[in-house]
Amino acid sequence: MRGVNLKIKLYILLNVILLLLTACGSKHKEPVTTDATINYGVEFLDSGLTDCHFIAGCAGFTDGQVYLAVTRQDDEHFSQHYLYSVSKNSTPNLILAADDFLAGAEGFAYIENIQAGADDSIWVTLSVSPSSLYGNYLWHVDRNGVELDRIRLNPQELSIKQIDGVLVDDNNWLYIISGPSVVVLDREQHHQFTLDTKGNTVPRPVRLSNGQAGFLISLDDTSAEVRTIDREAQDWGETYTLPGGCKAIYPGSGEYLFFSTVDQTLGGWNVGKGSLIQLVRWLDIGINTSTLLGFSVDTDGQIMAAVSPNNSVQMAILTPDSESPEKTVLTLASTRDMYYLREYVSQFNQTNTTCRIEYKPYYTQTGDYFSLDEYQQGVTRLLTEIGAGRIPDLLCVDDLPVLRFGAIGMLEDLWPYIENDPELGREAVMEHVLECAQQDGKLYTIFDSFIINTVVGLRAVVGDRTNWTLNDLRAALATMPDGCAIFSPNSTKLETLKNIIYADLENYVDWERGACSFDSSGFREILSFCNEMETEKGAMFEWYTLVPEGREMLLEYALRNFIRIQEHQAIFGGEISYVGYPRSDGECGSSFEVMNPIVMTTACKNKEGAWSFLRQFLLPQELLRDTLGRVWVDNARFPVNRASFEALLEESMKLNSETDGENPFPQGMTVGGGKIFDLTYTPTTQAQYDQIMELYRAIDTLYTEDSALWEIVSEQAQPYFAGDRSVDEAARQMQSRVEIYVNELK
Repeated sequence: MRGVNLKIKLYILLNVILLLLTACGSKHKEPVTTDATINYGVEFLDSGLTDCHFIAGCAGFTDGQVYLAVTRQDDEHFSQHYLYSVSKNSTPNLILAADDFLAGAEGFAYIENIQAGADDSIWVTLSVSPSSLYGNYLWHVDRNGVELDRIRLNPQELSIKQIDGVLVDDNNWLYIISGPSVVVLDREQHHQFTLDTKGNTVPRPVRLSNGQAGFLISLDDTSAEVRTIDREAQDWGETYTLPGGCKAIYPGSGEYLFFSTVDQTLGGWNVGKGSLIQLVRWLDIGINTSTLLGFSVDTDGQIMAAVSPNNSVQMAILTPDSESPEKTVLTLASTRDMYYLREYVSQFNQTNTTCRIEYKPYYTQTGDYFSLDEYQQGVTRLLTEIGAGRIPDLLCVDDLPVLRFGAIGMLEDLWPYIENDPELGREAVMEHVLECAQQDGKLYTIFDSFIINTVVGLRAVVGDRTNWTLNDLRAALATMPDGCAIFSPNSTKLETLKNIIYADLENYVDWERGACSFDSSGFREILSFCNEMETEKGAMFEWYTLVPEGREMLLEYALRNFIRIQEHQAIFGGEISYVGYPRSDGECGSSFEVMNPIVMTTACKNKEGAWSFLRQFLLPQELLRDTLGRVWVDNARFPVNRASFEALLEESMKLNSETDGENPFPQGMTVGGGKIFDLTYTPTTQAQYDQIMELYRAIDTLYTEDSALWEIVSEQAQPYFAGDRSVDEAARQMQSRVEIYVNELK
């Protein structure tokens, strides 16, 4: 093992250098780490609130009550908004219906937000339309739903362009969020003053336990602030500094001025200590913060949280300092925070009595938008820790070079676990797609679903096939009108080359032998082919006019499920073939792209415990349904579990015929907000299923990315595409550089 670890360290060091060179000189910033200081026992209970969709939650009370605004469908499929209270001791209590606000007037009322008010009251933010009461309102009610007051908001009269949020303090002053500004109004909505955050971040309002208005303002990825407002000075008041990555803030109660979530950890600002006290790591007790609806903290420190993993509400009762069994802690690392991984972790941590998964994403979005620089820094941190010998037990390899991890002995073969699992075995999974993920006969990566990356064309033009060569492609192009493009004008030379390589990477690189074939005649032919692509991007989504008019021959597409084949047939106006990218060996040029790929490392401290987590990915999955109970067959991905795969097929072939009635499932196809053509999906036919399965069986590769390898290839290809280097020179340079790269660990 010492030799393997040395290989890993050398490999990681080389990759860190590469990443640092491409990180645009940005500074290294440490992630925020927080540790819970209180031991909680947790119990999950059914709240009885089902078949609803969550709108908003209200925190700030200390009696174990949590208030939730939800929408439900009535018998006529109208969306109705309601306010409920839920607790650990009773069934859901209906407080009010939004339409109660209308008092008999025609129209509809919609709840947008709820927040705690003074003296055990609640402020409900409403929009009303169409009605004589048309507009936006703050509706003040007591905790039994009895109206106390209503305030109509009129942004036009106040010269406010937009309302991004509104808060009422204990003196009934109004604070309206408009972009990066806070507009302060008195009770009669007279403008008092406006404060600017001097940044691009929209403040998040919160009512503090002392009745003041507070505002969460993200400064950068290392720090955030909760600011109060000094009304007399008409300026910002007291400020409370928080770690970066703080994305959620909640009203305080008792000894806590406010609550916040940072890195999946709930903290409370303790007034007496003047600091943020870490209370509980949500995921450790089985709660995904994406499903957290609201919570209350009572005077004894017990937390009552409402969570909604599906279309129902559960209550989680957290009791501090309770006896709980010791568990083995297994680390799961990923390059970025992924919702579905958190869901798997929360389900596992809720139920497993011997192990707990500690999920550690190395990049979490701190600002309002994705940051490539910060993402690269996160990847660098992950690779550096592995190189230093701190190898996680489990690793999500999305965006990571899993083939190289496998080649250096870092990963555990998972076939024996599948074969010996009493609920699985090879017959319980879609074996072929897993076999395509093998490396030297070993299965290092498992995943819960997959899609097919392919290229589609009109069968009358490209032939009835699932594979072809460049000569086949050029012969088909010769039958098209003069000037016909091969792919969309949005496809550049480099993008086409990247797609072809990633769809067939294992045939270009042999990691075990340290060999590559970038100087072969077949690859030089591919390079020449890519050089024929357009050099400038066309208008976005122009393909939808080019294809029907015969000005574009092929579409690069991701086949996600059994229904989407109908879109392809509609676009081309006839029978289609999934030909994939051309390959020099003439084999299938389509590839599987896997979702939520995860591995167990050979360094894992408890492999049986790790498998008890991993097996979740291969067990039957409940198919997602909409509010009418219909399976989202057009939005699904192919499951790896065979029973779920067959269940999706069954639903696609009947297309929810029992529940559709007068509402056929999806209608119309839109791109960029504009309707392109009418398309009402019909049940999948046997012929469509057979065509998809023929393609499934023909595919022999996974779409596999390797950013360091692509950096080498693209760097050598660009001078050739620019006319500054011959194809032979470009191929020789690629072969030399990649050969060094794949042999660095030999």
